[in-house]
Amino acid sequence: MPQITPHFIKEVFDASNVVVSKEELELAFGKLANGITQAHIKDNPIAVCVMNGGLFITSEIVKRLRFPLQVDYIHASRYGNEYTGTSMLNWVKTPNIDPLGRTVILFDDILDGGLTLSEVKRYYEDRGAARVLTAVMLDKKAPREKGGLLKTDYCGTEVENEWVFGFGLDYYGYMRNVPEIRAVDKKHMI
Repeated sequence: MPQITPHFIKEVFDASNVVVSKEELELAFGKLANGITQAHIKDNPIAVCVMNGGLFITSEIVKRLRFPLQVDYIHASRYGNEYTGTSMLNWVKTPNIDPLGRTVILFDDILDGGLTLSEVKRYYEDRGAARVLTAVMLDKKAPREKGGLLKTDYCGTEVENEWVFGFGLDYYGYMRNVPEIRAVDKKHMI
């Protein structure tokens, strides 16, 4: 495996190709915000950012919503087992707002295997949320893992089953700040 350095990351970026442009993302965010507004304007929902990747989509969508809501965040990873479920999530940061009787909308960057979103959804259901809905920027055309969420309630756009980065998605911790979605060239799939 090559050493992950800024020089190597620049090589990865230069060899990648755009699969969802900034303009396409803007249209997708508008579509997502309109759908969420129409369905939840009277719900008093909690918008929950699933960190780290969900940071960008949460910001883009929530600022377009024109109704009362609260915003919270969680940081869960499939390493460790503070909350035991089918994917053994480790809760780096648990939510602040009690979901009891509330609509919760989870915002994440991508649905690929589906395990993390499935477990986060179950976490909120187990704590008495009235409804738990999911919103992602991207739905990857990839097989879902056993026990993974099969489909989200809201989705910006679909991408092929490629390794993608940008707009919250990372490549070895880098390039979340790229303003569009790019696919990694095969030679950098390490």
